[in-house]
Amino acid sequence: MPDTSVSITSGVILTANEATATYQWVNCGNNKAPIVGATSQTYTGTTSASYAVIVNLNGCVDTSNCHLTSLTDITSFGNNNAVGVYPNPTNGVFSIEVNNSEKQTMQVFDVRGELVLTQILQRGKTYIDASNLANGVYNINVISNGNIINQRLVITK
Repeated sequence: MPDTSVSITSGVILTANEATATYQWVNCGNNKAPIVGATSQTYTGTTSASYAVIVNLNGCVDTSNCHLTSLTDITSFGNNNAVGVYPNPTNGVFSIEVNNSEKQTMQVFDVRGELVLTQILQRGKTYIDASNLANGVYNINVISNGNIINQRLVITK
């Protein structure tokens, strides 16, 4: 079987450690859908999301675990796109406050990088009921016009 381990650099650059194979990177948050054109040993994530690689070594095919990438440079969003998540930690019911008037989508990912909740956000405060989620640390992506703001959320009951 091929080596399906993956190295992550700078939070978003993923490299399959199997050096002599063919590759297909997939989006774990989208039912492991193949990413068009992502067939090299290295893939640079364009969003904070969860990715895996299918490695084919001489006809032996295996898929890596999902790996969560994290974009850290959000300076391009400016103050007009500020996002507040509170209370944090939460018992599962929390608010997200956004200043941007554009349509925004919130995605919540668990520690395995699986999408566990998605919701459209309105300008101002939106109340979120995630009380069905287990205790743990989650990544929240707020997406607007192709830009992503990433926040961490801790649920403790």
